[in-house]
Amino acid sequence: MFMSDSESLFDSLLRRRVFQLVGMYVAATWLVIELGDWVTERFGLPANVTSYVFVAMLVLLPSVIVLAYGHGAPGRDRWSRFERLFVPINIIAAGLVLLMVDTEVEA
Repeated sequence: MFMSDSESLFDSLLRRRVFQLVGMYVAATWLVIELGDWVTERFGLPANVTSYVFVAMLVLLPSVIVLAYGHGAPGRDRWSRFERLFVPINIIAAGLVLLMVDTEVEA
């Protein structure tokens, strides 16, 4: 999981395709937001829906980075203890942030 002494952080990120995977996540986020805007206008849903999706996907970005670093290199990888702990905590944090955003919108 950790890089060797001779490999720089940038080279490790390139080898593990972190930039590519995060770029795809950002593109998918943009697509979901655009589709969400269209769906809310088309079917008369609350305009807050796309805000919630944006906030959730933004808060989950650290998990995407951690997973991209841990599993982006070619070959089979095992989940590290850090990943097993970090990803669920990040998902819980995303839920809490959405609850806070929801209460601020209603107020």
